[in-house]
Amino acid sequence: MTMSKTNTKMKITKRQLKRIIKEYSAQRVSYTDDEIIDYLTTQALHYHRDVNLNPSAIKELLMDDFMDNLGAYVDFTPAHAKLVDHLANSGEVNESRLLEYSDYPSWLDLSDQIDDVAEMLDLAADKYVTSAWLASAENKGNAIAKGVAERLEQLYRDAEALGGLIRGSGALK
Repeated sequence: MTMSKTNTKMKITKRQLKRIIKEYSAQRVSYTDDEIIDYLTTQALHYHRDVNLNPSAIKELLMDDFMDNLGAYVDFTPAHAKLVDHLANSGEVNESRLLEYSDYPSWLDLSDQIDDVAEMLDLAADKYVTSAWLASAENKGNAIAKGVAERLEQLYRDAEALGGLIRGSGALK
């Protein structure tokens, strides 16, 4: 039995291509300026903790972070370039924004720490609960897997609720 190899090419019309592009554009994620600033500031803080990195290296890493994680969704503007330069050299956006935990108790510091805890719990829940790892065959017969999954999700909800309570209280003004 001889099989012939058929070379078929898919053809699409301009109208179909425009529709595909329009659908893709509608699905694109958008980021606010505050989200971009927060992301780049967090990255810059981590880089500034590394004594082996100079401002030039930090700038390059921040540019890579932007292009790798935001560039598909947001155009890199002169304002972003200025922000990257500033963060590479100082690690701060402005003095009113809490960038690291304070040595002194404050509502802003507490809110920042609770947000970080909620983010860590969310990442853990995604990795272990949402991925169904805790319910997988690997954990079959494990008496605590279900309880751990439920409590991890509850901890995340509680941390989010506590953060919302603090932010909504007006104490941060």
